Amino acid sequence: MLLLEAQELYRFFHNDDEEVKALRGVTFTLAQGEFVALMGPSGSGKSTLLACLAGLDEPDGGMVHLLSLPVSRRPEAEKTKLRAAHIGALLQKTNLISHLNVLENVQLAQKMSVTQSPVPAEELVSRVGLKQRAESLPAALSGGERARAGLAVALANRPRILLLDEPTGEVDAATEASILALLSGLTAEGVGIVVATHNPAVANAAKRVVKMRDGKVLDV
Repeated sequence: MLLLEAQELYRFFHNDDEEVKALRGVTFTLAQGEFVALMGPSGSGKSTLLACLAGLDEPDGGMVHLLSLPVSRRPEAEKTKLRAAHIGALLQKTNLISHLNVLENVQLAQKMSVTQSPVPAEELVSRVGLKQRAESLPAALSGGERARAGLAVALANRPRILLLDEPTGEVDAATEASILALLSGLTAEGVGIVVATHNPAVANAAKRVVKMRDGKVLDV
């Protein structure tokens, strides 16, 4: 079953008189229970593709479908509702609120969720290895800890789809292994996962690797 389908996505940005072609005709699919590693150098379009898949950015051309429903060019309120019901996202812009601690961030995400029986917030914080940091504010966390806290927030609504940008950045090998084991376990439950990464360990854990360069998919 396809969870996400993007067809011929184009995204352009303008910097003064210069046009940056972030996506140039990208087609991409994500199936239920699939773990995809999105790889490529910085500036290849990985983060822009994730944002378009999440409905957080609007492509200039092409269309994204979520569970066969069009996401692109929908009213923002409808896209927000679809995300709340189906998508957990951890993109380059943090999903943490600075004046709330780790546990409170997860609890707030659950209050905003449409999920009727979420995993307890304390359990999610523990699953990402932050039990001892549950009462810490984001500013007191290391980069790797903030990424894991953001992952806990992304998991708050028991999403069918996870879209993650470098969730294993700045973590040690043991923590990296635990995060990858968590993600692999979620795919066994049918969750579809896309991870933008430079990390070969993530690519090895994924079921499929999609390589990007200059806003294009090189191979699937």
